[in-house]
Amino acid sequence: MVDPALNGMYPAKSLSRFADVIALCVQPEPEFRPPMSEVVQALVRLMQRASIVKRRSSEESGFAFKTPDHEPSDML
Repeated sequence: MVDPALNGMYPAKSLSRFADVIALCVQPEPEFRPPMSEVVQALVRLMQRASIVKRRSSEESGFAFKTPDHEPSDML
């Protein structure tokens, strides 16, 4: 399920990677679930990759914008 406000404006590969993280978090056995610190790190990395891709895309189209940089501690 994707937020309808995104209007389909997201890379399918990114969505798949987020789904992979989510799948790890809902494992039936608790010992197979990652610690939240690892989940946060994975999500931060995904957001950073998405930000880089977005920046490259805007530079290629002639538009520039600034995206906020987040540290893992900012996400908590």
